[in-house]
Amino acid sequence: MADGLKPYPQYKSSGLPWLERIPAHWEVRRNGRLFSQRNETGFPELPILEVSLKTGVRIRDVANGERKQMMADRAKYKRAVRGDIAYNMMRLWQGAVGVAPVDGLVSPAYVVARPYADLDSRYYAYLFRTAVYMNEVNKYSHGIVSDRNRLYWDEFKQMPSIFPPAAEQKAVAAYLDNQGALVARFIRNRRRLIDLLNQQKQAIMHRAVTRGMNPTARMKLIRIGTVDEAPAHWELRRLKSVAEIRYGLGQPPRELPNGLPLIRATNVDHGRIVEKDLVFIDPAAVPPTRGAFLSAGEIIVVRSGAYTADSAIIPQKFEGAVAGYDMVVTVRKALPEFIALCILSSYVRVDQLLLASSRAAQPHLNAEELGTCIVLLPPLDEQREIVESVRQNLEVVEREISRAHKQVSLIREYQARLISEVVTGKIDVRDAQFDRQLSPESEVASEPDALSEEITPADELAEEVAIGDE
Repeated sequence: MADGLKPYPQYKSSGLPWLERIPAHWEVRRNGRLFSQRNETGFPELPILEVSLKTGVRIRDVANGERKQMMADRAKYKRAVRGDIAYNMMRLWQGAVGVAPVDGLVSPAYVVARPYADLDSRYYAYLFRTAVYMNEVNKYSHGIVSDRNRLYWDEFKQMPSIFPPAAEQKAVAAYLDNQGALVARFIRNRRRLIDLLNQQKQAIMHRAVTRGMNPTARMKLIRIGTVDEAPAHWELRRLKSVAEIRYGLGQPPRELPNGLPLIRATNVDHGRIVEKDLVFIDPAAVPPTRGAFLSAGEIIVVRSGAYTADSAIIPQKFEGAVAGYDMVVTVRKALPEFIALCILSSYVRVDQLLLASSRAAQPHLNAEELGTCIVLLPPLDEQREIVESVRQNLEVVEREISRAHKQVSLIREYQARLISEVVTGKIDVRDAQFDRQLSPESEVASEPDALSEEITPADELAEEVAIGDE
């Protein structure tokens, strides 16, 4: 994306420990010379804004956000004017900052910074989300414990920031908006490919666990959701008749830099345990009576939320891990790998489990509903044959899924490096040519996981209450 771009012709020392050089005509100013604090309340008619760690500040989608509680007295929310910078005091070090797209309301746990003249807030939103700047945030933050450090306005205004000329701030922001839209489009297309591959994977599994490997087998009429026939010699069994089901740990203890991995819903992806965002906890803090420790061959089933009824079998490398809030299936009277395929197949997950979970206001599955679902059970030798056949047929599909995930990770890493190099002046984009009609808002909004790390006002107020109780 940065082909043909070059450094600036001249540089000078920045005087900052985290940035060696800046373009010779750029300045360094404290944030107090760039922003003033806006601390206005009493505007209950304005829309609620929220922040995503990936996409910044945006209008909250109330229609799709009923699961989130909202503060009753909106008059206590802070007003942010379009173009203001808003950041979460406790989570700026993670990138919880952005530009208000419209006049709106933000949590009292936010700081709202009003930009002075000759300043483009978009440029500073990019700067504040770079790794080098977020590291500096920790040095200026303070609190009871490190993961609850807060960056108040008085400390924020003392922090030094780069100050390019106004025209270059706009040029940098426009270039990075465009590149961000291209990245979002690339990721969206890869997500679509992953969805199609998962559908193909689902079709392979579904056919195998409902019809077997013998196309000439005699069939019998049944009725399980959309499945109306199955091999005549297969049994219909409740899952609880072949397996034991237990709940995981529930609320986990505090995270550690190392320890036992905690398997949560976000680590379960269409039959795979993924290590992205894996956290670790102290095994001594896990009560043995909870039955939360995992053995290879056990199956994790997600209880609630967007991933409800997704599942994965525990591989050997995660032997001894801890189950989070979800359910654990220990197969006793069948092949665990076969039951894992059944739970993933649409006749179990969609036709039975998701249907059961939808009876509540929000998707939620319990052990009784999981245990009473019906599985088609062939003889043990046929289970082994099906598992091996599915494994072979899915190898190519799984490779393509992994390849697409890797491409998404690599493009995000590249984007982060590009942003850092452009906002700190390592690359000159003043004369960069790009499609200025490309809309970053539409491209980013279409990225399926753009909402995955949102921070709403209710969440932030809960943090405030927790701190007040300490």
